[in-house]
Formats: sequence, C-alpha cells, structure tokens
Amino acid sequence: MRSPSRQTVTGLLVNNEVRLSKKDLRRLRAFLHRCSTKGIDTVSQEIGKDAKLVAKGSIAYVQMISPSIAEKILKKNQWMNN
Repeated sequence: MRSPSRQTVTGLLVNNEVRLSKKDLRRLRAFLHRCSTKGIDTVSQEIGKDAKLVAKGSIAYVQMISPSIAEKILKKNQWMNN
C-alpha cells in the first residue's frame, strides 16, 4: 500500500507503529462509560455476558498492543481493579 492510505492487518493499524484505530478505542471507552454509569449488572444483562470480564479482556488486548493507553484507561476506570 502507498504511504497515505491506511494500512491495516487483522484490525490493527500498522503504518509507523502497531496501534488500535480511534474507532476501536472510542468503542471501548463508550463501553466502559456505559458500565460505570448504568452499572455492571445492567450492562451484563443487556449484552448477555459478564460485563466486567468483557471489559478486563478488552483492556488486556489493548495492553498487549499499547500499554501506555491501557494504563490511562485503567486509571480513569478504577472500578475495574476491584
């Protein structure tokens, strides 16, 4: 691919460095915000899964790709550390 176009491999951007797309990060932050405002039990019922486990798995994925971004997200969402 040429330089100005987006280069993605398995959902990750691989231009200069490997990172998540802004769309994926926004989706994760929206999910975490929904968990903190509505409550984990309510969101768990909405999605049919344990929302806290889904959130922890998503953060683990982000941490594998970009530890600095995962650290910022965890700092803002202290409820996940319980």
